[in-house]
Amino acid sequence: MDHVEVVRETIHRKDQSEPSHSTLLTAIRQCVDEQFGSTISRMKEARAKGAVLESIFGKIGDQYKRLFYYNEELLRTHPESTVHIHYDAERTRSSSGPRFRRIYVCLGTLKVGWKRFCRPIIFLEACFLRGMYKGQLFTAIGIDPHNGWWPIAWAIAETESYEQWQWFLEFLDEDLDISANAPRYVFMSDQQKGLGMVIDEKYPQSEHRFCVQHMYNNYKKRFSGDVLRKRMWGISSSTMVMEFDQNMDAMQVFDANAHRYLTRVAPREKWIKAFFSEHTLCDTQLNNMCETFNSKIVLTREKPIITKFG
Repeated sequence: MDHVEVVRETIHRKDQSEPSHSTLLTAIRQCVDEQFGSTISRMKEARAKGAVLESIFGKIGDQYKRLFYYNEELLRTHPESTVHIHYDAERTRSSSGPRFRRIYVCLGTLKVGWKRFCRPIIFLEACFLRGMYKGQLFTAIGIDPHNGWWPIAWAIAETESYEQWQWFLEFLDEDLDISANAPRYVFMSDQQKGLGMVIDEKYPQSEHRFCVQHMYNNYKKRFSGDVLRKRMWGISSSTMVMEFDQNMDAMQVFDANAHRYLTRVAPREKWIKAFFSEHTLCDTQLNNMCETFNSKIVLTREKPIITKFG
């Protein structure tokens, strides 16, 4: 029995469920210790882990070759869905076939369900992929009638920047008819690279809120302490303009530098409840819909591309 099989057997002995990143590395260390009474470097652990994942899911590169078949199957089994695959036709001499760049997916049932039942607020987020093939996972999440998260669309692209957000929102716009209803829709995000510029250019009539937790993470690097934390959250949670003015005046007396920072960090309509529009019936200050979704797909982000989506 080769080493990969030994590792696989150890994984299934320890955990009958899907192997996680930590489970794999623990299993590899245990195998080497039990079988050979030795230890190995992290680089060898990583190579062994890659061999185990390949034996479970197959060669990662092969799944990219099957993306177009996956596209056809999604459209056949999920009516009204949208799938866009972008690739470079030119390759090097040692390669054959198109080179994958990006994929966008919006399933028909999720698209139609969001339009019919969910609030007109869209949470946007991008996070790193793990594993051999890196990139960014872009997600658009909504809120269902029970205040749960509702996946709308997702995509994989090479990096996060203005170009990629523009590309993602173009397809999302087509699926959700955003341009035709721009004043009605509200966006919520962290202060992502390039995203604010795209929203300002494409949807100047739409409200764009910032996640206050993300803003606080930057704020506390300069202004630490429990009192300053409470004052900052008190300002952001003000539900009336008079209350906001009172809280800002109190901050100016307590710490003039913190007050100056908060007046310049972002327009008040992007993070103060008192200036949020009321038609969304949602005054959330956190991008927690995307955070919750991302926490559910931590292991998925490491899988091959079709297994990741499947």
